[in-house]
Amino acid sequence: MLTEKQEVVIADISYANSAFGVTKQGHHVFFNKKLVVSLSLKQGDEVLAQMIENYDDKKNACKYRAIRAEKVHESSWQTHDPKTGLDCMEEGDLWTIKELAHELSQDEKHIERLIERNPSVIRVDAYIKIRE
Repeated sequence: MLTEKQEVVIADISYANSAFGVTKQGHHVFFNKKLVVSLSLKQGDEVLAQMIENYDDKKNACKYRAIRAEKVHESSWQTHDPKTGLDCMEEGDLWTIKELAHELSQDEKHIERLIERNPSVIRVDAYIKIRE
């Protein structure tokens, strides 16, 4: 059964030129090589994808697979830049949206959309001691 179209952020491009994306609800979506190449997808791009449930043996790792897609926002990150995606974030680092947007030369709204769809990045309330 076809699902409705959903916005998906491309989270990773594989060496085989397939891709994985994440929906607003946190569901993972597989994009085959044909879609990746025809749309020239790269990490950080936002697409509107028509999806179906993935094959039974793949559903646990990746719930959906895209069968059609159109690019709605092209990431301006350069593929040769070692700080693509949210790669500048190390485990345990604390960043503000403003700091990430500056570091990655992206607008804050785009960074917010990427973060809200990235299951490995969570929002926390934090306290830090400053000099007295």
